[in-house]
Amino acid sequence: WTRLRRFGLEPRDRRIMLISGAAAGMAAVFRAPLTGLVFALEMPYKDDLAHEALLPSLIASVVAYATLVAIVGSQPLFGFAGSTSFSETDLLWSAVLGAIIGLVAIVYDITFRRVRRFFITLQIPHVAKLVIGGLGTAICGLIFVNLYDNSLIPIGPNYEAVREILARPHPSHMLIVFSILKLAATICSLGSGGVSAMFVPLLLAGGCIGNAFGQSVVHSSAVDLYAAVGMAAFISGGYKTPLTAVVFVAETTGGHSFLIPSLIGAAVAYAVSG
Repeated sequence: WTRLRRFGLEPRDRRIMLISGAAAGMAAVFRAPLTGLVFALEMPYKDDLAHEALLPSLIASVVAYATLVAIVGSQPLFGFAGSTSFSETDLLWSAVLGAIIGLVAIVYDITFRRVRRFFITLQIPHVAKLVIGGLGTAICGLIFVNLYDNSLIPIGPNYEAVREILARPHPSHMLIVFSILKLAATICSLGSGGVSAMFVPLLLAGGCIGNAFGQSVVHSSAVDLYAAVGMAAFISGGYKTPLTAVVFVAETTGGHSFLIPSLIGAAVAYAVSG
């Protein structure tokens, strides 16, 4: 937009292009074109741009997705079977899980804002703030690898950690510790002024909590169901984008049969955290 505004583009056009770029990025990175579109429409803006950004975001998402899959293929980013049926009891437990994760999202949000405010007002060079944040992130990783001897580590992009948690069972206490340290590492990275993202950390923490909930509270054999609900609930409560959360989980995991439980968990988490 900066280069093309000489052709008469207005600030409103810049915001529409920003939304379209976000949609395209989501669609390409996570191989989820519908998620990119819904995320773009749920992003909070002072002006009501949803109707104007719909078509540009749709085009950007589809083109980005088509370009990516032409090179790397169209398989889901975090695949699991997702073919297990669910019962009315599972829907009730999904609502309970959504409420729990909504409360966790509140604590996470408050903690992040306070840490961020502390670093902003801290009268030291920005480089020193990043050093502190980097040390905090490293400590989170060191604590986990000293407690548990496995391939998981709560720092970095962690795409492989999502696949690991979905693919094989892990002790519930380990999953809870992993999610806590992953969220803490994210706060250290972003709170100190570093550049990172919250989408995958929230997804991963939600999956861990949901998996542990399914194993230890519900005692269900279909832990995939609760992992999917946990992912959708944490993204919904943390990002305030409930529809994006559900569509994202369905597209990136292939768990389309879990749409209804995920919708319930995401809606409850959104309401509680709000």
